[in-house]
Amino acid sequence: MTDQQLNRITVLGVILVIIAGIVGLYWSSRPGVSIPEVAAISDHDWVKGNKDSGNLLVEYSDFQCPACSFYSSIVEELAKEMGDKLAFVYRHHPLSIHPYAESAAAAAEAAGTQGKFWEMHDLLFKNQSVWSASADPEAAFVSYAESLSLNVEKFKTDMDSRAARGNVRADYLSSLSLGIDSTPTFVWNGQKLADVPGNYLEFKKMIEVKLTE
Repeated sequence: MTDQQLNRITVLGVILVIIAGIVGLYWSSRPGVSIPEVAAISDHDWVKGNKDSGNLLVEYSDFQCPACSFYSSIVEELAKEMGDKLAFVYRHHPLSIHPYAESAAAAAEAAGTQGKFWEMHDLLFKNQSVWSASADPEAAFVSYAESLSLNVEKFKTDMDSRAARGNVRADYLSSLSLGIDSTPTFVWNGQKLADVPGNYLEFKKMIEVKLTE
């Protein structure tokens, strides 16, 4: 291959990346974009609420994202109070700007193998400022596993396993294919929500309205 051919391939690759980025930004910025692929629960999803309700609220989230931590308490209250009317699904979208987000997601997946995904989910968000600033966040994750009375050795193994990392990666790649590039992103019955309220009462009111539509 000549230098000229190599340069042409490089330029073409850069152009394709730019086009893909523009398309992704376009779709992710459009309010109310329909994302039908989201309106289904997969085998590896983590779900709260009523799976048979016919209503699905999916959150694409990052454990190291401050905004996600803020919304976690809102979603928790929503799931408690309206869990009979909808199913809530948590999916991973670890952002590249957060160096420990993927490891935290793997820790949640590892806890999930012992039936404690949501408990680890809550601890990761509650202690986000602690482990995010740590030089060894996985040591913090192990301490959370201990506090949940998990089999710590199994937890460590599962946290580094292909299955845990694969589930996190599958969620992430799926979200990218849907044009999702920020967290938290909420999708209601296949429809991306825009201007999500920043307090529980307004969020609840929004969902109540959607339940009547």
